Amino acid sequence: MPLQGWPGNSHGFSPLTGGVVATGFGGLPSINVVPFGLQQPRIQQYNATYEREIARDTSLRFSYLGSTLSGLIAGVDLNEVPPSDNPLGTTTGDGTTACTPGDDCNFSGADLARLPFPDLGDFLLSYGNFGHGRSNAFQTQLEHRYSGGLMLNVSYTYLDQKSSGLDTGNSSLGGIAYNAFEPNHDYGQEAFVPKNRFVAYGVYDLPVGKGKRFGSSWSTWADVLLGGWQTTFNMFAKTGTGFTPFWLCDNCGPALPGNVAVTSLDAYGDFNSEPSYRPIVVGNFNHRNGNQIWDPNAFELPPFGADVFDNPKIAKRNLLIGPGTWGVNLGVHKDFRFGERVTASLGADRRLLGVHGHRNARGGISLGWNQGF
Repeated sequence: MPLQGWPGNSHGFSPLTGGVVATGFGGLPSINVVPFGLQQPRIQQYNATYEREIARDTSLRFSYLGSTLSGLIAGVDLNEVPPSDNPLGTTTGDGTTACTPGDDCNFSGADLARLPFPDLGDFLLSYGNFGHGRSNAFQTQLEHRYSGGLMLNVSYTYLDQKSSGLDTGNSSLGGIAYNAFEPNHDYGQEAFVPKNRFVAYGVYDLPVGKGKRFGSSWSTWADVLLGGWQTTFNMFAKTGTGFTPFWLCDNCGPALPGNVAVTSLDAYGDFNSEPSYRPIVVGNFNHRNGNQIWDPNAFELPPFGADVFDNPKIAKRNLLIGPGTWGVNLGVHKDFRFGERVTASLGADRRLLGVHGHRNARGGISLGWNQGF
């Protein structure tokens, strides 16, 4: 069905309640389109767990958690044309006079005739349920319930989560597909998802003081000062998350790499860097040097012709895996009781955080007061 305009507008479109229509190349209006048939994404979840007590108050658990996602929402630009070696926007608009990219380039009549909607401009975004994904997680947990002065919980998770849909953008609908003509080409590991995560925490009552293994014969004052202390710890460690390298083609439209006609192209799909392209990988990008995590010399400019999306050397989505992080918090605490209703707590904590060979340490002393009624 052709898009119908409002009377009195030369481009066939008007704002609903006044104002100025956003414009792209050559003063053409830009419009976002949400199809009537857009549906909520679907997710199917399934899991299996095996748990067994291996000792008194100690259990071991193994779990598998999976999910299948379909109909994920992502956007495409309806005015984008398939990549080709046939240039677009290389004149001042008359089809003859050569232009300076980023300065006076504009679409000619012949250029506009190649667009699906020549009366509309850049950022003609529409959304569809063309994304899909899978998630597979393996979890194991060792738990010792508090007994004998000890409580311990240790868990490990391996997560493999992949999809072709983008939900990283500043939009409730999702991001922009990098290759609108083959969105499944972007099927791969999700960003912000570490594959490995380890978490542990515990409490241990030191066996020192009256009624304990050591110091049971201490005086009352010695027991008040040295007995009844409790140690605590909690820690985590996780591997790095994914990042997508990109090259920002700042102010280079409409003479764009690939001759795709639109500047809505976003290598990361989050509406923050348009137009941007994924570079070509020419070396070992994991070569580290000091604080430099990846080697920028391993990348070159993207293709400028018909292979702008499908060149085999193009960097994949979330190709780069960031550094892992870890943290440990150690503490000692003691409660001092004053009668039946008043308890004062004294504690000291030491925190260590690490990422990519760097460590940061912080410490502190805590005081607490509790009165019961």
